[in-house]
Amino acid sequence: MLTIKHSEMERNGLFEAWLDDVHVGELTYQRTTPERMIIDHTRVFEGFEGQGIARQLVMASVDLHAKTTAPSSPSVPMRAKSSRVRMNIRIYLHKCL
Repeated sequence: MLTIKHSEMERNGLFEAWLDDVHVGELTYQRTTPERMIIDHTRVFEGFEGQGIARQLVMASVDLHAKTTAPSSPSVPMRAKSSRVRMNIRIYLHKCL
C-alpha cells in the first residue's frame, strides 16, 4: 500500500512516497508566499515508474495547498508528462478553489 508522508521546514517542503517500507519517490516544493507553492522537483525511483506515484505526490501537494491557502485563481506552473494528468489537476483545483 502506498503511503505519502509530508514534512515542511520554513519555506521548503517534501512529500515522500513509500510502498510498504520502500522509499519509491518524492516531491519537493518551495513556498514563495503563504499562498503560493512551487513544485521544483518530482522523482519516482527506478523500477517504480508507471504506477501513478508521481501523480499521487502532485495531488497530495494540491490537497495541502487547497487546505492551507485562501481561495484564489489557480496557477499551476508545472510540467506533467501527460495531458490527462494536467487536466485532472485543473479539474481538481477548480473543485477545491
